Amino acid sequence: MHIEQVLESYAHSGRLSSVAPQVKLLLAFIALVTAVFSTSPATPLLIFLTMSTALVLLAGIPSRVYLTALAAPASFTIPVVLLIPFFVADGEALLTVKLFSHTFIATREGLNEALLLASRVLAGTASLFFIIFTTPAAAIFAAMRSLKIPTLFVEMCMLIYRFLFVLIDEAERMLKAQKVRLGYASYRQSFDSFALLASNLFLRSYLRAERAFTALEARGYRGDIEFSDFEGAGLNLSSILIVITFSALLTAVAYLTRNLELV
Repeated sequence: MHIEQVLESYAHSGRLSSVAPQVKLLLAFIALVTAVFSTSPATPLLIFLTMSTALVLLAGIPSRVYLTALAAPASFTIPVVLLIPFFVADGEALLTVKLFSHTFIATREGLNEALLLASRVLAGTASLFFIIFTTPAAAIFAAMRSLKIPTLFVEMCMLIYRFLFVLIDEAERMLKAQKVRLGYASYRQSFDSFALLASNLFLRSYLRAERAFTALEARGYRGDIEFSDFEGAGLNLSSILIVITFSALLTAVAYLTRNLELV
């Protein structure tokens, strides 16, 4: 099953699918902004645990699926986090590594910066997963329009979302064709095949996007994408109170732990 179909399947069948998409958008946005501007890892870690618990226990997303989804951003974050302590000169030295004629020193301040970055990435990723695993794409865009987000921005998000999967689909098709022709039978062939895939991927995706745009114009597209509003519960007093309470709690935790360091 394609990744887009997997996400839409969980978004439609999850136990939080009936919750107003505006509420979920606001909660995720508040959590994301708080994590980015937090000066201590405590608040982002709390956000990560809260969103993860909501996804696994409340929404019913299988933990295996959620951990698999977290593996992708983790693969990019871990190398960066491991290197940051060696590039911050201020603070107490914790570890010294000698490599050839160079000496690298990991400092306490650098380790705290790395942990803060890691916690922000975890919190931001969990907040975004909270949206995409619990809310169908059509409901997300309809909620954005109902929250008076500029139409141009919403349409750009819609097109990016659609053509992101076009790019992934094109890459998968090209990779499958290369494997059938034994393009990865050896290390040298693997490098050559990957270089060929990377060089042709943009062109193939651009041509598919052009065909999709032509199809839009044939169906009457004139610069404004029309779609039916999402039929579901909107914002009410109780949902507004939930958003305000959540925002106040995160703000209080961020303020109380603003100078907290894990190391």
